[in-house]
Amino acid sequence: ANGAIAQVAAFRARHQAVATALFPARQRPAVLGPIDAAADELQALAASLAVLREASARVRDHILGRGERLSAMLVTAALESAGHPATLIEPGDVIITAGPYGGAVPDLDSTRRAARRLLGPMLARGDLPIVPGFLGRAPDDGIATLGRGGSDLTAMLLARALDASQVTLWKDVPGLLTADPRVV
Repeated sequence: ANGAIAQVAAFRARHQAVATALFPARQRPAVLGPIDAAADELQALAASLAVLREASARVRDHILGRGERLSAMLVTAALESAGHPATLIEPGDVIITAGPYGGAVPDLDSTRRAARRLLGPMLARGDLPIVPGFLGRAPDDGIATLGRGGSDLTAMLLARALDASQVTLWKDVPGLLTADPRVV
C-alpha cells in the first residue's frame, strides 16, 4: 500500500510540474483541478486495492488510463491557451472495442462509424480533436486498454477511419514495436 501511495504522489507531482511549466498562474487552476481529482481517485483506489489484495482487469484498465487522459487534457489546454481551437474527446466515443480488458481488440467497423460521426464534422470546421490514445470503449461500456503499443494503434485506427493520407508518430524511442517483446 505504501508503494502505491508513493506512486500516486509521484503521479500527482509529475502532472502538477508539467501544468506549472506550461501555464501561467491564472490558467493553472483549470488544469490542476482535474489532476488533483485524478490523483485523489487513484489514491482511494490504491487504498481499496490494498485491502482487497486483488484487482480485476477492468479495474486495472481504469487505473492505467489515467495518465493518458491527463496528458490529453494538458495538450488540449496548451493548444487552447495558444489560440488553437481544440476539444478533448472521450476515447470511448471514437474507439470501440470487442474486449477484453487488458488488451482490447478494436472493432474496426464501429470505430470507423463513430470516428466519422464525431470527428469528421469537427475537422471540417477546423476544430482539433484531442483523443487520448491506448483506450477504447469495451462492450459493457467500460474503458478498456488496447495493450502495449495502444497509443500508436489509436492513431492508426483514427487515420484509417478518417481516410487520412498519412500518420506521423512522435516517439520517445526509435523504431516501432513489430514483435512481441516477451518473445523477441
